[in-house]
Amino acid sequence: MGRRIPLGRRSLTGFQASRFGGRLAFESRLERDALVLFQFDPDVTRIATQSITIEYGPGPRRRVYTPDILIEWRPGAVPPFGKRAALVEIKYAAELEEHAEKLAVPFAAARDYCASQGMAFEVLTEDQIRTPLLAAAEVLLEHWLRTPQPLLVTAVLAAIEGIEHRTKLGALQERLVLDGWSFDAVYSALRHFLARRLIGADLRRPIDDDLAVWDAHEVRLHA
Repeated sequence: MGRRIPLGRRSLTGFQASRFGGRLAFESRLERDALVLFQFDPDVTRIATQSITIEYGPGPRRRVYTPDILIEWRPGAVPPFGKRAALVEIKYAAELEEHAEKLAVPFAAARDYCASQGMAFEVLTEDQIRTPLLAAAEVLLEHWLRTPQPLLVTAVLAAIEGIEHRTKLGALQERLVLDGWSFDAVYSALRHFLARRLIGADLRRPIDDDLAVWDAHEVRLHA
């Protein structure tokens, strides 16, 4: 059992659209950024917020703690925290330092709980969340579920087949437009392929015409 998130309790509260359907509640701008970043991991199969409440403490003075995010990865993936599922707490570094003593006990309870369930427990700050990859996630995540029409999918697959690292995203886009596809359709389709890692690229770099891209769809489709 989780807990309800009261609107307006922190600097920013609201809901983030989930690529798995529905919406994910968040309590801070940093937590919202974390949800964007985790959804951008193609190996993630489930994300839930405020979904597991952990009891801790002695007898009648027992308390409860609800970590922010539950994440699960697909079988065969290499999850970042070493387990196929993890409970993650999101805290600003300054907040973590200021309340370190107060947080130590519930965090220890969470680690014990997760160990008993074969899960990981992690505390992440802006240092781990607000990375160059977050910028790519912000741009590309909205295209994740915008599957192009089948003929355009075929055209993109043909265009990227065998291309090497020196090919630029703008050149690939221009090639498809010259083949008769509209700019808007090609723009969205290529970002859909990038989001799903069917086109390889260093996503720590800006998503612009100069982004080097390569054929990665065979790897992803058979992962």
